[in-house]
Amino acid sequence: MKLWLGLGILLAVATSAGADEQTEKILARARALNPGLSDFSAQIDVNLQADMGPIHYKPKLQGKYYFKQADQHKVELSGGPKELRKYPAIFGFNIPQANRFDSTMMEESVYKGRPVFHCRLVPKWTGDNIKQLDLLVDKSDYTVAQTLTTYRNEGSLTLDVEYTKVGNFTVFDSLKVAADFPSMSASANGEAKYSHYSFNQNLPNSLFTKKISSR
Repeated sequence: MKLWLGLGILLAVATSAGADEQTEKILARARALNPGLSDFSAQIDVNLQADMGPIHYKPKLQGKYYFKQADQHKVELSGGPKELRKYPAIFGFNIPQANRFDSTMMEESVYKGRPVFHCRLVPKWTGDNIKQLDLLVDKSDYTVAQTLTTYRNEGSLTLDVEYTKVGNFTVFDSLKVAADFPSMSASANGEAKYSHYSFNQNLPNSLFTKKISSR
């Protein structure tokens, strides 16, 4: 379906990034959120509503999300468009890499009652569809509370994350997505909820390189 292919491509482009010295330190703290964590898996339940012109889609999906340091992601979902499974990084920890972007520390602000750093990242390369990334990083624990990706075609993607403590680790409790791509007449809103975490299972690299079914 063109809707999912288009959204998938734009979501995938949103998962890379860089910075000045202050922003670099903030992102480094965010990447070091869970010392001692090498990998994990979690149950994921996704409610999504997507619209592209007259087409409306409201799937409810369930499956598993897998993560392995530093940046390996995999998602297995029961049914739904295969494009969601092609871009699993949107469902998990994916802190921008500072050396690929110019950055500006914006004014400190408050998000849901919590003081946050506001880091703005602009791609160093030309020809990319991303105009800028705005990250709100919690000043107390360095979790990334919100990521707003603005595209040159006037599209936008907002990810809002709520965290929870499971054992010694700070992990996702829920992830809300709001996407709007006017040039495609497409929009999507959804929420993923996470539960039943298992940590440090020595997940093999082959798990993340397995080919995705075309169904």
